[in-house]
Amino acid sequence: MTRLGAAPIADPEATRRPEPKGPDGIRHELVARVRQQIADGTYDTEEKWLLAEEALLRRVAGCV
Repeated sequence: MTRLGAAPIADPEATRRPEPKGPDGIRHELVARVRQQIADGTYDTEEKWLLAEEALLRRVAGCV
């Protein structure tokens, strides 16, 4: 899949290997990366919205 309307990932390897949780159970690098994407306006992509919309429609259709 392509990432529509989003900046390229600075470290593609970061998405392939899970960051170990810190002693507090939080993946701090992930939190920092997501916060930066939100600040940059690149977190919510058209692709993510379309996937969420499809999942919602499937869920609603299954409840009817």
